[in-house]
Amino acid sequence: MKSKVLAAAGFLALFLAFFAGRALADPPKNILLGFNPATHLLQVNVLHPTRNLKMHFINKVIVTVNGKEVFNQLFPGQTNRDGLKAKYNLPNVVLGNKIEVTAFCSMYGSLVRGMVAGRAK
Repeated sequence: MKSKVLAAAGFLALFLAFFAGRALADPPKNILLGFNPATHLLQVNVLHPTRNLKMHFINKVIVTVNGKEVFNQLFPGQTNRDGLKAKYNLPNVVLGNKIEVTAFCSMYGSLVRGMVAGRAK
């Protein structure tokens, strides 16, 4: 009987620890994109507020153009407590191409945002 109580208590502790971590983590809030057709430079600003930059941060960004992956970059941390900023050179992008960016939280969740090159927001 005592072993069943201890097993149940251990399971409950693991369950709470798992969901407490998720409760403290959240996916990116937004991704702001800017593409300059003259320079072919994509500016990415991932909004992801955090208090713990060592454990809870944007750890990966994937950039696709017309559905084809062109960048898959890992990050050891984000730029600051507000989020991550990155720049990507996309020399083959032409007006009308669809650009998508996916940002991943190190603890929980992801977010996808897209734009069409040369089209006003």
